[in-house]
Amino acid sequence: MPVVNWTNNDIIKNQLRNRGLLSKSNIAFAFDEIDDTFATLPHTFWESVAIFDNQTQQWTLNGSKNGILNQDFYEKYIIFCRNKNDTKHSIAAFLVDRDQLQFENDGTDNYGNHYHKIKFENLVLSRDEHELYTIPTSDSTQVSLLALNAKAHGQLMTAATILGMMKQILVNMSKMNEDFDTLWNERLCRANELIFTLESMIYQTSSHFDTFDCNCTDLFLQSMICKTIASESAQELLNISRIQFDSYRLPKLISTEMENVLNVLNSFLDSTTSNRMLLSAYAMQSIGSWQYDHIAKTRLTSIYFQHFLKMSIFPKYRKQTLNRFESSMDGFLILDKLNPELKPMCKHFREVLEIQKEMGLHILSIYGKDCIKNQIDMNRFASITMSAFKIVSVLSRVSQSLKQRKDAMSTKLELQMGRSICQQEAINVADLKDLIVGVEDVSEEKRSKKLHKLNIKFEGYFPKPTFDRII
Repeated sequence: MPVVNWTNNDIIKNQLRNRGLLSKSNIAFAFDEIDDTFATLPHTFWESVAIFDNQTQQWTLNGSKNGILNQDFYEKYIIFCRNKNDTKHSIAAFLVDRDQLQFENDGTDNYGNHYHKIKFENLVLSRDEHELYTIPTSDSTQVSLLALNAKAHGQLMTAATILGMMKQILVNMSKMNEDFDTLWNERLCRANELIFTLESMIYQTSSHFDTFDCNCTDLFLQSMICKTIASESAQELLNISRIQFDSYRLPKLISTEMENVLNVLNSFLDSTTSNRMLLSAYAMQSIGSWQYDHIAKTRLTSIYFQHFLKMSIFPKYRKQTLNRFESSMDGFLILDKLNPELKPMCKHFREVLEIQKEMGLHILSIYGKDCIKNQIDMNRFASITMSAFKIVSVLSRVSQSLKQRKDAMSTKLELQMGRSICQQEAINVADLKDLIVGVEDVSEEKRSKKLHKLNIKFEGYFPKPTFDRII
C-alpha cells in the first residue's frame, strides 16, 4: 500500500505492521467523488472536507466517497478530503476504521461488480492515530500531487496486471492449431498490436515514475490512460477470441476465473467512461486556458467578425493565433533528430497533435464551458488524446530499440509494428475529426435522440418481452 508507506506518521505504520496489514490489500482507497456526468471531480470541487482544530489537535471530517468495490472485504479506509484550513484547498489523507463509517449501496456496473458509498458526518479523528499526511500551506501542491500519484500508482499496476493476462491469452491463441488464412492473420496481428501498444505505454509511464519525484510531477493522467487502454484492449482481445473459437475451445483459451478477474479490474479505480470524461475535461481546461482569447472571440463572432474573417482567409494570421508562443513548439524539434526510419511515425504524430488542438478549439468554440455536457464529442476527443499518447509511447520504444540493436531481427519487427500502429491511429483520429465536425454525424445524433424520446414516451425500451406477447 504505497499511500501508507509514504506517510511520515510512524504510529500508524507501526500499528499496521504489528497487525500484518502494511503489505495487504484489505485497506480501501476512498478517493473519488463521481458526479452524474460520470466524471471524477477534481479535488478542489470535493464535498468531503476536513477541518483541523489546533487546540485539541483533532480533525473533523464531513462528506462522502463513492465507487468503492467489495464492501465486506476492507478493515480500514484511506479517505482523502479537501483541507478547509488551507486556502489553496490541498488534500488531507486519513486512515479510518470501518466501524466509524456509514455505508450505502452505490449500484452495480455492467460486469456485475458491486460498489458501495461511505459517509462520514462530524467524524472526529486524532492527528496521531489517523492522519497520514501533515499538510503545511506551502507544500499543498506537493501533497496534492502525492495523493494523485498514489492513485496513479494503482492504475498503472492494474494496467500491468491486465497486460500480463493479455499475453497469456495470446500464448494460448498461438497454441490453437488454426489454419493461418487471411482473416486469422489479421486477428492475430491485431492482438499483437494491442499488446505491443499497451506494453509501450506502461514502459513509458513506469520510466517517469522512476525518473521523477511523486510529489513534484503529475503522473496521474498518463497512468489513467494506461489503465483505460488496458481495459478496452482486454475487452477487444476477448471479442477476437470469441469470434474466432467455438464454445468447446474457448474455455481452453480463457478460463472463467481469468475473465472474472478482468471484469473486476476493468472497473477498479474508475470505469473507462469515467476516466474518458475526466481526461477530456482536463484537456479542455488546458486548451481553454491556453487559447482563451481566440475561443472568446470565436464564440462572439458578431462582435469580433474581423478576427473570424482573418482566421478564415489568411493562413499566416491563423498560424500566429494558434501558435501564439513559438517557444512552446521547441519540444517537437527533437522529432527531426530521430532516426530517418522513424519519419513516417513522426509525420503521423504531428498530424494527430494538430487534429487534437484543432478539435479541442472547435468543441470549446461551440459549447464553451458546457462542453462537459456534450459527452459524445468529449468521448471522441478523449480517444484522440489517447491515440496521441499511444503514438508517442510506441515511437519512444522503437527509437530506443533502433539505438540499441540496429541489426537485430526484433528491431525490424518492432519498427514494422510501430509503423502499422501509428498509421492506424492516425486514420482513426482522422475519422474522429470527421465525426466531430461533420454534418452527417449531427443527423445521426439527432436520430438517436428522437428514437430515445419516442421509446420513453411509449413506456421505455420494449417493456414487454416478445414471448409474453406470443403467450
